[in-house]
Amino acid sequence: MTANIIFKHHFYERINISCLCTVYMGFFDYIIAPSRCSHCGYDEREHSWQTKALNNAMFTFKIGDRIEPERFRMVDGEIEIHTVCKNCSKPVSCWIRIRNQKLTDEIVC
Repeated sequence: MTANIIFKHHFYERINISCLCTVYMGFFDYIIAPSRCSHCGYDEREHSWQTKALNNAMFTFKIGDRIEPERFRMVDGEIEIHTVCKNCSKPVSCWIRIRNQKLTDEIVC
């Protein structure tokens, strides 16, 4: 793991105690990005993913948007995203890449 990638377990160690209530109370942000279900293969060009790795303020981000989270600075890295497949109803978790502080369409499941 390189220093500029923030994984979920490291992310929780970096936020202060006042943010923990937000993380565990259900707030998140949306990311509009392509989706392909790892279970059934269902594809969507624009899908609404959820993430707790950014501001957790119900913001919506799209591919190409500049990512400036309030709790940390990330230039390059990956953040975890989650959804439920509209076709098979199974949960899908993936990682989406941030490059030069912009959200890319590079998604790894």
